[in-house]
Amino acid sequence: MPTQRLAYIDALRGLAIVMVMLLHTGHMVADKPRWLDLICKFGDRGVLLFFLTSGLALAIAATQRPSSAPDFYARRFFRLAPMFYAGIVFYFFVKGAGPQQFAPHGISPGQFLLTALFLHGFTVETINSVVPGGWSIAAEAAFSAAFPILILLASNLPRALVLLAASVAAAQLWVFASAPFIEHYRQDDLGMLFVHWHILWNLPAFMAGLAVFRVIQIADSKHLPSDTRYRLGAGTLAVTLVALVLAAIF
Repeated sequence: MPTQRLAYIDALRGLAIVMVMLLHTGHMVADKPRWLDLICKFGDRGVLLFFLTSGLALAIAATQRPSSAPDFYARRFFRLAPMFYAGIVFYFFVKGAGPQQFAPHGISPGQFLLTALFLHGFTVETINSVVPGGWSIAAEAAFSAAFPILILLASNLPRALVLLAASVAAAQLWVFASAPFIEHYRQDDLGMLFVHWHILWNLPAFMAGLAVFRVIQIADSKHLPSDTRYRLGAGTLAVTLVALVLAAIF
C-alpha cells in the first residue's frame, strides 16, 4: 500500500491524541459553558479511535511486512512495555500502594504483577490503579495478543464484518453480565468504569479497524485511481467512526 496511507494513519493518531487531551483538560476547568463541556466529554471517543487505528495499522503492517509470530510479539512487546513499565515505577513512587481512587483497598503485590504482565484489565481494582490510563494498555495488549488469529479469521470483508458484528454482540452481552460489578462498586462508580474500560467493550473499535482495512484492500485490488481509493477509505472510516460513536452513546 502507498506510503501516503501511513501518513493518514498518523493523522488519525494525532486526532485521537487531541481528543483525549481535550477530555482531560476539560476535567480541570470548572464552570464551562455547556457546549464546551459537551465537546470536552466527546474526547473520550478518542480512545476508540486509537483502537480502530491500531487494528488498521497492524493489518497494513502485516501485509507490507509479513513476519513470524515470535517476531510480531517481540515488536509489540517492545512497543508497549518500556514506557508502561516506567509508568509503573513512577506512579509507585508518586502514589504509593495505599487506598486510592481506583483501588479503594490499596494495591497489592499481586496487582502490580498482573499489571506488569498486561493482565490488569480483568479485575476491577487493578484495571486502572497502578498506572492511570493503564486500562487502555491492557486492551491494546490483548488486541495485539489476539491479532494473528483475528486477521486470519477476518480474511476478507464479509468475514471481517461478521466478526465486527460478533464483537458488538459480545460487548452488549458484557454490559448485561456486568450488573454485579456495577452494583458492588456503585458508591464510587468504579464498576461502571470497569465495564467501559474492559476489553470486550472496546473490541468492536479494533475489529472495525480490520474491516476498514479489508475495504481499502478491495479498493487497491480494483486498481482504482489513488484519489478514489483515498476517498473510499476515508468515507468508510468516517461511517465506521460515526457508528462507533452512536453505539457508545446509546
